[in-house]
Amino acid sequence: DDDDDDDDDASGDSDDAPPPRGTPLWKRAPAEVWNELRKHGWTYAPAKKDLKYVWHYRRPGCNAGADATFGVDYFGTEEQVVAFIKKKKVDLKTTFGHLDEDE
Repeated sequence: DDDDDDDDDASGDSDDAPPPRGTPLWKRAPAEVWNELRKHGWTYAPAKKDLKYVWHYRRPGCNAGADATFGVDYFGTEEQVVAFIKKKKVDLKTTFGHLDEDE
């Protein structure tokens, strides 16, 4: 019986466990990603003229005007933000997802 319980723990869903200390942001759970990004200057605001998205999630340095580019300066969902963070390997130590990092 004890062996069965151990097997369940080993094969169980480990997403509920906190990440080990020092885990880069891009390797963390999606719910944790947005919370951490907000601490580093990422913002969100209602998508006023966008019929597809309710919110716009903005990178630090984003000019919310007509010059802003969807998918580069801002995103329509938290899932899109997480995909960007993974693509750029944002770790909040050397990369933060700021616009000035794109140069």
